[in-house]
Amino acid sequence: MKAANIMSNDFAVRIANNIAAVSEAAGEAARAAGRNPGEVRILAVSKTQPAGAVAAAYSAGIRIFGENYAQELRDKAPETEEILGVSPEWHFIGHLQTNKCKYVAPYCSTIHSLDSVGLAQELSKFANKFSKNFSVLLQVNTSGEASKYGCAPEDLESLVASIMPIDGIRIIGLTTIAGLSGTSENTIREFALLRHLRETLADETGRSESELELSMGMSGDFREAIAEGATIIRIGSLIFGERPPKPTKTSS
Repeated sequence: MKAANIMSNDFAVRIANNIAAVSEAAGEAARAAGRNPGEVRILAVSKTQPAGAVAAAYSAGIRIFGENYAQELRDKAPETEEILGVSPEWHFIGHLQTNKCKYVAPYCSTIHSLDSVGLAQELSKFANKFSKNFSVLLQVNTSGEASKYGCAPEDLESLVASIMPIDGIRIIGLTTIAGLSGTSENTIREFALLRHLRETLADETGRSESELELSMGMSGDFREAIAEGATIIRIGSLIFGERPPKPTKTSS
């Protein structure tokens, strides 16, 4: 077992305490919004964290982990399964390039960052190869910032119509990342926009809004996201602490 994967008991206890605190805070936010806390799932953002940290969080009750870097996921997933004896549920939450789908496809069945027909078509090839379906959340750029990935809100309807016929791809919801303005008003407005866009997605897919996911909210704004209907919140630093540097790229 790699040394980086051996977590001290103190570290594991700290992660467990952090998870309990986040769960309590998320529950309070849900109840304050008149929602059932069971409607909100916590996804642990494990990018740049070692497999041992993932295993510690899994042992403390987290079942969904989000990765941002394709090659890191490729290396980390087998290491984590070796430690735990089971595989966590991996979601890919970062920007995914078509040439990196080969690294993600064997381990993830849920992609939070689909924003183009081309990416859907590439994932469809791997869906056929691995005899699986990909559950995807369409990423929407609700802030309008040029640095953010995602389709423009006004383009969502046409994107949905283009992706729905693609084999092996099942649209299950929407995702967004709040802008960099740092103001609560803007963040709430962006999350509310995604909630309203879920109505468009429901109309296009013929599914009820309650069946569709809203993945939004991170360590600094998950309470606002829950108030606006988030069903998945993506929490990193509040669970794992300060993020280690990004690992050096590994070759293919």
